[in-house]
Amino acid sequence: MTDISYQEVHSEAASTISNGVKLLGEVVLPGSSQLLKGHIASGTAHLVVAGVGVALLAPVAPILGGLFALGVRLNSLSKSVRGENLWQAARPTPAAAKTALTDLTAQTEAVKAQGTIVALKAELVGVKESADKATALTELAKAEVGITKFQEDSAKGIAGTLPDLATVTALVKKAKSN
Repeated sequence: MTDISYQEVHSEAASTISNGVKLLGEVVLPGSSQLLKGHIASGTAHLVVAGVGVALLAPVAPILGGLFALGVRLNSLSKSVRGENLWQAARPTPAAAKTALTDLTAQTEAVKAQGTIVALKAELVGVKESADKATALTELAKAEVGITKFQEDSAKGIAGTLPDLATVTALVKKAKSN
């Protein structure tokens, strides 16, 4: 059974009601959520920006004027409720940036591994048919499958491992020496 106190429920309900009042205020007057929160300068700035924007845009582009006013109202509400402007809320978080960098690094490693396989196959071109060449080609094919699986897993967000290309490289060198 969860242990939720009366104060937690009351605080959450009060916050929800407060946010609803701020939203209704923004419908009536741009910047009102800032004014209700006590941020007079910010609320007044949102009111003035919305008013000037609508006054300039509405005569020539009424839809654009309405969208501008809506954007100013949403920004005011976001600043009041979340403490950040819309453009701040829209930027990627450090965790998302780190995930993207990890994905990019994994894909770079996979591309390097594919390049290694192409180079190893090129080294085998001049080698006459032998058991060592057949083994090396089989291992190269397995490595290609492993790289493809690694890329598919990475795309799904699953951590994977690249095939061990050192072993395959050793097999290719052995095939070339015979």
